[in-house]
Parts: sequence; C-alpha cells; structure tokens
Amino acid sequence: MHQKIDYEIVNRYRWSDLNLEHSFHAVSYLPENDRVRFTISESARVEVLRRLSKLNRERYNEENER
Repeated sequence: MHQKIDYEIVNRYRWSDLNLEHSFHAVSYLPENDRVRFTISESARVEVLRRLSKLNRERYNEENER
C-alpha cells in the first residue's frame, strides 16, 4: 500500500523520472537498533526533498510577486 501511495504522489507531481527504489533500507534518523524500514532509498529521499524545496521556493516567489 505504501508503494502505491508513493507512486501515486510521484505521478501527481509528474516526476516519472524518479526511481524510488523501494526496499528495506537502514535509515540514519532512527535509533541504531531499529533502523531498517521498508521505504524509499536514501538517494530518492534526498531527491524528493530537493524537488519539494524547489517547488516551495517557486510558490513563495509567485505569491510575493502579486
């Protein structure tokens, strides 16, 4: 279900070029003894955050131009 939701969101943003690489990944922001989660890869996470940040800046600039 998580994959389906993630891909639906990626499609809505029109980011079809983004490979989410779903699998079991160790995530550094959780406690060392409990880091493995089924999620997108670290590189995909960083790219999603980069793109969302860019969109946020664009929308902020659009609002301030009015």
